[in-house]
Amino acid sequence: MNMVMKRFTKNILSLTVTATLIHCGDTLRAESAAGNQTPANLVPERLPLVQRATHLIGLAIHDRQNHEIGRIDDLVINLGSGQVLGALAAPAHIYGDFHVFIPAGSFASAGGDQAILGGERTNLTAEPCITREVADSPDFSKKIAETYTRFGATPIWKEQDCPRGFTRFSRLSGFKIRNRAHENLGRAADLMVDLAAARIVFLVASLDGAGHNYYAAPPSALSLDPDDSALLLAVDKAAVARVAQNGDFIWAQMDNPNWVAATCHLYGQDPGFAPIAPASVSTAASENLFPKIEGSSATIRIAKPATFSDAELARNIMAAIVHEGLDAPFAKNQVQVTTRQGRITLRGQAASVDQKTRLRTLAEKVAGSANVDDQIQIPQ
Repeated sequence: MNMVMKRFTKNILSLTVTATLIHCGDTLRAESAAGNQTPANLVPERLPLVQRATHLIGLAIHDRQNHEIGRIDDLVINLGSGQVLGALAAPAHIYGDFHVFIPAGSFASAGGDQAILGGERTNLTAEPCITREVADSPDFSKKIAETYTRFGATPIWKEQDCPRGFTRFSRLSGFKIRNRAHENLGRAADLMVDLAAARIVFLVASLDGAGHNYYAAPPSALSLDPDDSALLLAVDKAAVARVAQNGDFIWAQMDNPNWVAATCHLYGQDPGFAPIAPASVSTAASENLFPKIEGSSATIRIAKPATFSDAELARNIMAAIVHEGLDAPFAKNQVQVTTRQGRITLRGQAASVDQKTRLRTLAEKVAGSANVDDQIQIPQ
């Protein structure tokens, strides 16, 4: 696979997440037997098109002539199958409880500040009106099936007549999540969605329920607990806590195929593609060639923009450490790396002076010696 170098740092796992996955992956896989297999149509080429569901809500809908014809007000999803059935849209210049349903595959694209509707439709007011009452009724299933026919869209559900088991994203947001041991795993916060492909890549949850510590889970690892009105996730809470990250980090990984693959494997799910090997990166497209560290055969090339964001710094130091084989202390939660305002802080305990020196050397290659705060301790 050809990958431009400016995207290299997004094709490697986060240092903290990568090491933690090694540590707790067996635990998660052992508890995920109840999850269904991840759908096989996830392809890394489409990951740059993945969007947050909360960012799709309110997005303007344009026709192919770039005329605004409506906006997305909600998404209709089937979390169990990992599918987006479509969007509830409000036609332009129509006010009140008037919505139409648009099949997900009828969108040519969705992202940035607009969604582009494929085909020749230039006016959504001609579509059947769907009120909130209808959207909450059993009749909505039939309306969805009829709309797929009107749009000439191929049904994505297995049933012969109408879809089943769907809900609106607005109803899912804030939903409680727990495991079978009745441990609280937070609340659903968002979805990673490829709208035009009708695909849910991950559910993103806030572990503390307050929007601070986030983690991602493939839809196939989730099931509904009808007795408690909660989602069940086959995972130990301690294991989730080890992979939880701040929201900015999670959203920055949406188009990172290695992170997506590792997160799927974390729950015992098959992403449907192999991780992207660093060797596929073009040497000619790279800058900032890291000098080799004694005793290592790894060559690390990272594109060097004018400035790095904190998330990019974290990915860069991760790339260096993983490829130099220095991730063992991170797998055991002995060393942590944080980035803030362009500075890298190293904390924890290294196994030896040599390990401490090598970690600091790599950090300095990423951020510069003046921007590294080495607080790593050596056991006495």
